[in-house]
Amino acid sequence: MLVEINLLPKRETKNMTLLMLSVVLVCMLVIEIGIIYFLGNAHKQTIAALDEQIFTIQQQAAADQQKLKDVQSKDSVLKLQEAVKWAEKYPIKTIPIIEKLTVLLPERGYFLALNYNESGKLTLKVQFDSSREAAYYLEDLSIANWVYTVTMTSLSTNQMSILGKEALTKTKEESIVPRYTADYEITLNRSFVKADEQSKGNGTDHESSKQEGEDS
Repeated sequence: MLVEINLLPKRETKNMTLLMLSVVLVCMLVIEIGIIYFLGNAHKQTIAALDEQIFTIQQQAAADQQKLKDVQSKDSVLKLQEAVKWAEKYPIKTIPIIEKLTVLLPERGYFLALNYNESGKLTLKVQFDSSREAAYYLEDLSIANWVYTVTMTSLSTNQMSILGKEALTKTKEESIVPRYTADYEITLNRSFVKADEQSKGNGTDHESSKQEGEDS
């Protein structure tokens, strides 16, 4: 007895299964590629957005830094202006100025009047034995580094009598000698005078501290 076996339908089933499996695999591959492309594109967009934010932050930081420099510069200018105003208003001590004026006097030169104001200007009336001494005194003042400007406004002559033992050896005419009175207007070099005062003050403080240390 013969038995017939028909295998064709089974072969078609296997082919359909392989085909369906291939289609599924292709679809999955396409989907994965799409997902990867989407994620990659989104990542690029994120990086671009971050780069733009970083650039914006850098620009803002540069602008803020420039503003800070401008503020610091303006603050420095204001401090300098305040220092200048303070220096202009700060009074100069008169005793050191009188000492400087006295040092330049000739042996027989005398102050008759001295007027000083805090703006650094003073008027001076001095008596000399000769007009040459008045001229020399003007020259000495003009080259002094603590004097900004100086002018002689007037020079007059008056007669003075010699008194005492010296007058006994002279005749009446010889005992009367001329004396010269000169008026000066002086503008002080305030910056130099103040710097000189500060340097001497620091030196005095240093000596005092040194003396205190030795005493202790």
